[in-house]
Amino acid sequence: MRIIFLIGMPCSGKSTLGYALQQAAEVTYIDLDEAIEQRVGMSVAEIFAGRGEEAFREMESAELKRLCHSGLCEDIVIGCGGGTPCFGDNMDYMLATGRVVWLQADESRLLQRLIDGKAKRPAIADMDADVIADYFAETRRQRQCHYSRAHDTFDSTYLENAEEIASTVEIFINRYALTRRHKA
Repeated sequence: MRIIFLIGMPCSGKSTLGYALQQAAEVTYIDLDEAIEQRVGMSVAEIFAGRGEEAFREMESAELKRLCHSGLCEDIVIGCGGGTPCFGDNMDYMLATGRVVWLQADESRLLQRLIDGKAKRPAIADMDADVIADYFAETRRQRQCHYSRAHDTFDSTYLENAEEIASTVEIFINRYALTRRHKA
């Protein structure tokens, strides 16, 4: 079993790529935030609001380590939250446990994805586009030193439609020598 960790800014395509990989390759995709929500029975937003960021980050680290020791036989792709590599020993743990891939997309495309999906993100839901752009730039600056420690980078710019997703998945499968699923 191999573990590939997908890291990157919000809207860099971790979930889109991860779920598409699960369909195309013999991998199990796990979204770390969704795994935490299922374990705790609360959304990430509810955890932040009710218990605070520090409690969430502790849950995140524990869940990350639990998933890596889950005993699955297939390769695992774990989509990490944008802040996962920036807290505690998470990045050191991921670097020692599997392959860390930093998804990078064109900055204007990332920003547009963030603005388009702001309703799903409580931290920015009430912000206008200019404030989101400033927030995004500052967050990216703060996280850069953590993300840059990844084993590899991968271009996730082209994930806007089925054709782009299929092409990007094919490139990822080839680059990381994943086994393709056999179509029935």
